[in-house]
Amino acid sequence: MTLDIRSATADDAGLIVRFIEALAAYEKLSHEAKATEADIRRDLFGAAPKAFCEIAVHDGKPVGFALWFYTYSTFQGRHGIWLEDLFVEPEARGLGAGKAL
Repeated sequence: MTLDIRSATADDAGLIVRFIEALAAYEKLSHEAKATEADIRRDLFGAAPKAFCEIAVHDGKPVGFALWFYTYSTFQGRHGIWLEDLFVEPEARGLGAGKAL
């Protein structure tokens, strides 16, 4: 049993949307999930992306994702990241995917 984390690619746009929809359903916010594959391709994989995504893969099957972007604290004078979404499929929870992401 292997768990790997990899950077998402444009070919993952449909998978990312599926994870977003699953997260929205879990949060009982499906009515607010409007992102499309085209939105994901444009914003995460366009010429100058401002958001990024990692995919957790367990035994060759995608089981979760983390979507994040860079931040900057003017008070601290430090870069950081903002983890916008973190989701692991219910059947894959407990494998360490969330912590690894």
